[in-house]
Amino acid sequence: MTSPVNFGIERSLYIGNTLSSGLYVLAACVYGQILSRLRSTRCARRTKLFYSVYCTCLMFCLTVGTVDALYTAEKAWIEDRNNPGGPLASLMESQSNWLHTFSSVCIILADALNNGLMVQRCYLVWSYSIWIVSIPFLIALTSFVMSLLMTVQSASPDTTIYKGAALRDGVVWIALTTVFNVLITGAICLRLILTCRQYRDILPAESIKTYTSVMSVMVESSLPFSAVSLVYIGLLVANSPVEGTFSGIWANACVLSPMLIILKICKGSAWSRSAMSNVTLTTMIPGGLTTPGHTLMTCQEQELNLEDMRTLHSQV
Repeated sequence: MTSPVNFGIERSLYIGNTLSSGLYVLAACVYGQILSRLRSTRCARRTKLFYSVYCTCLMFCLTVGTVDALYTAEKAWIEDRNNPGGPLASLMESQSNWLHTFSSVCIILADALNNGLMVQRCYLVWSYSIWIVSIPFLIALTSFVMSLLMTVQSASPDTTIYKGAALRDGVVWIALTTVFNVLITGAICLRLILTCRQYRDILPAESIKTYTSVMSVMVESSLPFSAVSLVYIGLLVANSPVEGTFSGIWANACVLSPMLIILKICKGSAWSRSAMSNVTLTTMIPGGLTTPGHTLMTCQEQELNLEDMRTLHSQV
């Protein structure tokens, strides 16, 4: 008979697979929107190719992870349910097979791609300050090394990710990734809030809101992924059976977060190189600055430097 603890683990994995399948569909929809936007956006061919390949790699990694989770569940609860040890023994045995190892490598790659994009976005938001991203970059690099060690350990015969060196390396990997995301999220949020306060008396409210609204800050800073990472590492450290639910959610959030940022870039509403240094205005009338435009990739309107805007604002 299955013990209450084992039953909790199996229930957690079942719920995790169900939620992860729904998130996978959402990720596929976002991926389709990105490709559609890239086809209609007027930007460099090299930029389109980069974002297309980047998002395709993320979706490939997530697809492999989803297939592995569903196949492992089907094998444990249908094919091997009457074997000695029951479904839980089958789940543990699957941790060292080739598909799970390949899936782990794909999730590690997705995490590395996400970290790379977040470092680039933080570097951009902070006006190319190398000092701001230096520590997060080193943490991300260390996290990548620990993830590789975890994969090697868990792929060894008679070893699973739930015990021994593989478990230790896995916890360290997720912990470092969580620290990285919290630092990056905090840095980007801080920059956006400071920018909002600095220019709220100069720029039109709609221009500021494009980059500093609650939804914009959440997407730009990858706040949801940082929150999921904090919960996930807490469950890992506590050795909670619920960890199985959040492992799949974490993997999907790892892919969804960067794709939402890229979708925002494709729409022209993401923070860009000229987001605050140059702001476009479509109409300027006595008594104030109205009808703001935004510095989009497709925008061909006249740009006004912030220094000129300060002069105009003081004259009005």
